[in-house]
Amino acid sequence: MELSGEMKNKHPTFPVSLIECYQPDDKELFPLRHTTAFYKPPVEQNEDRKMEKVIKKRRFWGKNQQENLIRYRNPVHEDELLVESTIPASDKCLRKFRHERIPKD
Repeated sequence: MELSGEMKNKHPTFPVSLIECYQPDDKELFPLRHTTAFYKPPVEQNEDRKMEKVIKKRRFWGKNQQENLIRYRNPVHEDELLVESTIPASDKCLRKFRHERIPKD
């Protein structure tokens, strides 16, 4: 789109004063409009997305939170940093990770 004349030198922006809060649909004004419910589709746990092991642990300074680098049974570029509470089957994998880090005498 090319602007001409005086509009050429102006930056096309949206005026903030026109922004309004969202109001849900009024059933009296729109009786035939149906609201749709959104949901998360179920995630299939296939063999490629199964967690193989915990590789590394990272703790945040000033917070009581840590992330774990998770390796799946797929290419390395799909490794993920996850908080402990969001790791599926975290107890088993984290125990194994901690046990591997204990120095052997």
